[in-house]
Amino acid sequence: MMDTNRGSDAANELRQPWEQGPRPAGTGPRAPQGRATFHLPVDLLNEMRNAVVALSAPPHRLTMSKLAENALRRELDRLCNERGGGNRGKPFGQRADDVTRGRPIR
Repeated sequence: MMDTNRGSDAANELRQPWEQGPRPAGTGPRAPQGRATFHLPVDLLNEMRNAVVALSAPPHRLTMSKLAENALRRELDRLCNERGGGNRGKPFGQRADDVTRGRPIR
């Protein structure tokens, strides 16, 4: 008979439902997440995937979402500073209309 670890303490611990632990110090509460779908150049997407795979282990634990979030925040900060506002979002104000979706009209 083949020896299995079905009854081991380690196996039983792994079968327990996942519970989210406390967030690391300094990270603050997690903001609600939204979803966006858009197209990127193939070479950029490939470079992004390569970076995420290379930096997915500790200490970076990089994900595609985190890389995209960091890049978008940095670019929004740059655009805000370029427009003369120091705080993110203020120079642009709150939009009155929804963003146009779908393929661009040519």
